[in-house]
Amino acid sequence: MESPWRLMPCVAIAWLLPASQIDASDAVSISVSPQVAREPARITVRVSIEPNADNRALEVVAESSTFFRSSYLQLDGDRAARTSLFQYRDLPAGDYEVRVVIGP
Repeated sequence: MESPWRLMPCVAIAWLLPASQIDASDAVSISVSPQVAREPARITVRVSIEPNADNRALEVVAESSTFFRSSYLQLDGDRAARTSLFQYRDLPAGDYEVRVVIGP
């Protein structure tokens, strides 16, 4: 008889905000949900940024050892929206690093 419990491939998420890319005057927050999901996974990344005239671009990267996906958003400096949402769908199993880079 087969066991009712099966190990399902999962997606585990870690997120990073590279300190070298962020100025102390920038107020940035990132949230990723869900933290763990079955494949094919769908995650939502919410990035909140204090408006700043120097903020001209936002890049969000979801990467594992076998998969890479990124999104790029042009920002309108201090008139940019405070919150941006990104959805990544059909992520295969693995441990993922989610990075956010804000640039000129």
